[in-house]
Amino acid sequence: ANIPEERFEKLAQSSIIQSAGGAAVPEPIARSFIDNARAQSVMFKAGMKVVPMASGTLDLARVSGDPISSTTTNVTAENATIASTDIVFDRVQLTAVKIGQIVKASRELVNDAPNMASLISLVLTKSFAAELDRLILDGTAAQGITGLSNLTSLSETDVSGAIAWQDIMTAWESVSLANFAPSGVILNPASVEDLQVLLGNSEANMFVGGPPIAEALPKFVSTSCNGSDAFVGDFSKVLLGLRQDVDVSVTTEAGSSFADNQIWFKLVWRGDMQVEDPGAIHRLFGITH
Repeated sequence: ANIPEERFEKLAQSSIIQSAGGAAVPEPIARSFIDNARAQSVMFKAGMKVVPMASGTLDLARVSGDPISSTTTNVTAENATIASTDIVFDRVQLTAVKIGQIVKASRELVNDAPNMASLISLVLTKSFAAELDRLILDGTAAQGITGLSNLTSLSETDVSGAIAWQDIMTAWESVSLANFAPSGVILNPASVEDLQVLLGNSEANMFVGGPPIAEALPKFVSTSCNGSDAFVGDFSKVLLGLRQDVDVSVTTEAGSSFADNQIWFKLVWRGDMQVEDPGAIHRLFGITH
């Protein structure tokens, strides 16, 4: 639920706003921001996991080679020596970056408009969730988080046209052959519309569905997903490194807020994203609408 209006207004007008320029929002209220933001993030809905970071960087080991495969002889005769194989590991590093946003509001409007408190809460949580999703899905190294669209380690298929159910099945097969169970599809709304209006034999109003496997996969829809991309995979293998959860502060004195008679709400988060096993995610790119 959104922050109760009376609590948010009391916060905005109370002595918690210090002469030093501001103060952190109390933990119970800040927690509701965090819960709301996670509830609106498509990546959390898809199953992304959180990994706490005790410092600015965190090294994680991941398996890059299967020790038991069809390329080795695994069946051993009686009294024969069992073959040995090394597990091949590599390293993935999480490096915390900062996401920050400031929302400015007129003190008169906060005092006078009964819906202002819930509106500020909604704006902060929705914009933060959308930006976090955008970085995870489409961020670049220059922006601090290299998103799924720009990870060269993922398997991918060039659609080179409008998305079709066959493309989703191709991605499903790729992930399944890597021994992962696809848990869903992440799509831009335009791609969802393209799939839903596919016609049978080009007959008007004769819409056709997809293969049962493709249709059964949960669809996670977000404008934070680049319109030319879609992803099929086990999204529990996407790891969100968390160095600092959402921190919300409020001030009436920092910057020009005092002179402008405004209340400023600042939101800060620190973390990073990495994929635990690239084989778990397949990217469809080159989608046109």
